[in-house]
Amino acid sequence: MFQKNWRVVSSSPRRSCHPISMETPKLADLAVDTAEAALRVARLRLQSAEVEADAARTSVQLAELSRDHAVKRRELGTLRQQADASSGNGVPVNAPSPPTSPAAKRAKTAASDALVEAERRLAEVQSQEPEAQKAVEAARGRAEDLRRRLEQCQREMRETLRQLADLRAAQGQVEQPGGAQTHKVGLASLPEDELLLVLSHLEPRELFACRRVCRRWANVAMHRDLWSKRSLRLSFRLDDAGLIAAVLRRSPCLRSLTLDCNAFDRLGALLALSGCAVSELDITVRAEHAVLWAMLLRKQASMGRLKKLKVEVESYNVLKSPCAVLRHLLQEVLYTRGLETIKLELSADFGKAEDLLKAMKYEHRPPPALRKLVHDNKFADPYLPLQLEWHAATLEVVRFQSAFDGAASHLSALPRLRELRCPPLFDMEDLHCPALRALHLRLDVSDAKRPCLPGAGAFLRDAVAHLEELTLEYAQDEESAAAVNLVLSLAGRGSATPALRRLAFYYRDFVGMVQEVTRPLTAVLHRLQRLVSLDICGPLPQDFLDALDGKVLPLLEELSFTFSVDCPHAWTHGAVAKSVLRRYPRLHLVVDPIHDPSECLLCVAMPCHDLAEDEPFTIFSHPVKTSCGRKHMSQEVHIAQD
Repeated sequence: MFQKNWRVVSSSPRRSCHPISMETPKLADLAVDTAEAALRVARLRLQSAEVEADAARTSVQLAELSRDHAVKRRELGTLRQQADASSGNGVPVNAPSPPTSPAAKRAKTAASDALVEAERRLAEVQSQEPEAQKAVEAARGRAEDLRRRLEQCQREMRETLRQLADLRAAQGQVEQPGGAQTHKVGLASLPEDELLLVLSHLEPRELFACRRVCRRWANVAMHRDLWSKRSLRLSFRLDDAGLIAAVLRRSPCLRSLTLDCNAFDRLGALLALSGCAVSELDITVRAEHAVLWAMLLRKQASMGRLKKLKVEVESYNVLKSPCAVLRHLLQEVLYTRGLETIKLELSADFGKAEDLLKAMKYEHRPPPALRKLVHDNKFADPYLPLQLEWHAATLEVVRFQSAFDGAASHLSALPRLRELRCPPLFDMEDLHCPALRALHLRLDVSDAKRPCLPGAGAFLRDAVAHLEELTLEYAQDEESAAAVNLVLSLAGRGSATPALRRLAFYYRDFVGMVQEVTRPLTAVLHRLQRLVSLDICGPLPQDFLDALDGKVLPLLEELSFTFSVDCPHAWTHGAVAKSVLRRYPRLHLVVDPIHDPSECLLCVAMPCHDLAEDEPFTIFSHPVKTSCGRKHMSQEVHIAQD
């Protein structure tokens, strides 16, 4: 609404020679009043949307509770029937029918009416699913349109501010007697907000040069607004260390700071004493320096701006002493308040000394704040269960590589968990995460972990009712049975349609795994009615392409695969690609070729498309100028249908 009014005013006929002038002061005042009214309306709509969002969340909770209640009632009825049958209270199959009394007839009629009503209610709710899906797509389209309008308005605002600054600078030139011009004002006379706009285009090193112009510029160049969006990284260049040292001494804040394991050797105690408040801290640590890094973390946390933390610990020689020292840093991470994101990666060598890293439980735990927790450790991290327990109320994204005892119960206690990346868990059939929308399972199955697969399959059969994104990552030594069982689980349970919108597979050895995965996937395609994006991550078998008959996967818009044998350019112009696109007009085929066109006789003979070596490209058939909602690769091939 705001941008629409902005354009109407700014596009009106202009009588003044300057591009930012209005027709009349009255018109300018009306434009400001209109914009302020639009802002008030937008804020009221935001309040209304927030209330509607709260109501929608409550509605989802009510629906989930109703579903769980229905499942439990079904289980209760089944158990009662089994108990009656075992106790002899049930009616034998061949027993003569008892005389029909009026009460029995009424009970039978009531049961029949209840069954009809339940079927009617099921059909009614199922008929609402397509409308709800269309509403989601429409909302996404409106959000994308508003984002584009916001970006356009921001560009217009920056251009107006630039013109305003130029006009004020030009008005500073006054003509003196004799025709000479004296510059009374210039950049130095600009208001602070406009001077900040000019300086925001400078690099950090140039901002420090501006400090030498005058006292006013020295203060403005260190303004918080100029540095709050800056990011610095310590590299091997010596002048980078000097710049970062100057920033740590002078600037009030940074958006992000990335430091390697040699940072203390080059910057010393300045790191732990600096008053430059960082929002995102990314550090690579050697275990023997862990205490110094813990001091840096404590200092940053004390300034109250630190929200994201990434710690990577390297060690070439894991001894008892480095592990004991490292525990100081890990405990500092554990007890730091206000962090919203933690990414922790320890060298696999530390798994040999896991007991030395164990954390002690203190009474004064930090209040829940974490929203994203990532542990990329190839051993069971003793700090992970504590963080899951302490931040259960706020965690939304959890990723870890190694399973640990009680993982399912810890994860089930996270009411906001919407994204999970983990291996199969020993008690995964007990995992209950109704808010979960994205799951990445890394199936590196050894003999010790193979018993986890049935539980993972049981969890998937239940979870696809609310999962929207699923990635199954297979290791090189996977057995076909494991792949088959898990893929078949995507069909879900009963008549409920799986909610999956995006499905992806990854393999270390796709040559042997693609056939094993696509065979059971073909068997469950008819169940995946809401799937929009599918990534096979390997060559497409012909029988899988034949199964795409236009009726299964009716919403499919993107199919990604690898081309490793024949010429992908020739396949693009062949009958198979055209046939698939004819059955799915909205489909985009994303091809990742392992191919060198310069050495292919067919590619040389067909100069219609200049495809780069090993670069993915998109094949599509919809009109070129039609907005499709999908992101095309930089290389694309349009296939016109006959």
